[in-house]
Amino acid sequence: MVTQAERNPVKKILIHLALVVLVLLTCGCSAQSPAAGTTAAPAIAEKIHASQEDYDGPVRSDPENSTAWLIRGMYYNNANGQYEEALRSYNRSLELDPGSGLAWYGKGVTLWNMQRFNESATCFENAGKYGFRERS
Repeated sequence: MVTQAERNPVKKILIHLALVVLVLLTCGCSAQSPAAGTTAAPAIAEKIHASQEDYDGPVRSDPENSTAWLIRGMYYNNANGQYEEALRSYNRSLELDPGSGLAWYGKGVTLWNMQRFNESATCFENAGKYGFRERS
């Protein structure tokens, strides 16, 4: 059973993950010209790197927390394509909880992004085997 104290760091990480995704999806969309978007890039990158601690900190403080590793993997998969780091995080999450369908799915997405399609297919199969169902 997850206590309230354990749930709060995960909730904080999920909120930050949503913000990072939002920033990544919207960066440059409001620029008037290509040159205008380049001035915002360093500031956005700085914010992304500052939020990195929100994903690295929980795995340092509780290295046996498979959920923290899973969320860290999601962050690195979406943070400027840091796929190797994402893969390390998913692998650690799966070492701790081999039956996590979501971790298998996340690993599959990262491998797909790395164009390692055969390996990603195996991960997607495992995700389904362990109960993960993608919404249609």
